[in-house]
Amino acid sequence: MLIVKLLLAHMLGDFLLQPGRALRHKQARKAGSWFFYLHGLVHFSLTLLLVWDLRFWQEALVIAASHLVIDAVKLYTAHWYRRDSIPFSWTSWPMYWSSWSWQPIRIPQGSWRIWQRGSTGLSLPVCSL
Repeated sequence: MLIVKLLLAHMLGDFLLQPGRALRHKQARKAGSWFFYLHGLVHFSLTLLLVWDLRFWQEALVIAASHLVIDAVKLYTAHWYRRDSIPFSWTSWPMYWSSWSWQPIRIPQGSWRIWQRGSTGLSLPVCSL
């Protein structure tokens, strides 16, 4: 069920809640656009809202930050690819696939998590609840 919530948050944040004006502003100003950072905040907020668990804030922060890194790479390398090519269409799927394969191990006296590698071999630490 977590994977469905994360995918829904991603689709809402990238398509429904990102107007064309914001996208054009990001393409023109890259990481200098305030829409770029607002977009990350939207993804962070949507992830927390749809997961509906404030203890998930660290994972939501990792997801939002990785989303911004991926978007920045796409913005700065857009001239190398056609707009709908595979590097642009499939960049987020490894992140969601890894959410199935990473399992948290809680330390009894603390709130930090140690991540155990899952079967896919991917390296993004996203909690599987």
